[in-house]
Amino acid sequence: MCGRFQLSVKGKVISERFNVEVFDNMYKPSYNCAPTQNLLVITKNGPMKVELMRWGLIPFWTAGSGKPVAPLINSRSETILEKPVFSDAFRKRRCLVPANGFYEWKKGINKIPYRFHFEDDSFFSMAGIWQEGKGPDQEQICSFSILTTAANDLMRDVHNRMPVILEPKDEERWLTEKDAPNLIDLLKPVEIFKLRKYPVSSRVNNTRNDDESLIKQVDIFPGDLFSLTE
Repeated sequence: MCGRFQLSVKGKVISERFNVEVFDNMYKPSYNCAPTQNLLVITKNGPMKVELMRWGLIPFWTAGSGKPVAPLINSRSETILEKPVFSDAFRKRRCLVPANGFYEWKKGINKIPYRFHFEDDSFFSMAGIWQEGKGPDQEQICSFSILTTAANDLMRDVHNRMPVILEPKDEERWLTEKDAPNLIDLLKPVEIFKLRKYPVSSRVNNTRNDDESLIKQVDIFPGDLFSLTE
């Protein structure tokens, strides 16, 4: 899955990559992007566009009901065309979720957070879907979910799911393809040689912590590594 990620690049990097305007009043770099936060995504509403959306898709049949709803932060790519909660957004409302790292926790005596990033620490896009609806207080909300797929070999010993990471050449296609089933070939694990991982501080567990120390590699003790399932 993907429950936390990093988008700490300067707005200029995002602007140049997608040929969009990123204003300081809408974007603040973060080392600890978390569910329910309003985060930057790229859509194709007319020209390519930067928007702020809440992380955690609100099911369309509960929007405006006034009842608390658990945000759907991830969507399984294998069933994206089958489940009504995701299929309509997949067909009509897709987005790019920019990042330069994501975190996952390995179960053991202690849950150990790991940072995953590209070998050159470069910026990348995760595949997302979005929709507009009303929240519990009847406010209009645009919310998004990140698609996940089976973990590759690097990820598998930490978690069995990982975000769908798109190749740069496929980003425009992800946003504009009219026949959504034609995109299924993109919903696969990123090639293992492109990723690196290392353990980071448990400070990342607390969403109030948001600074560069979160991505520093830390030492782990052998006793922390024993899996709770073994």
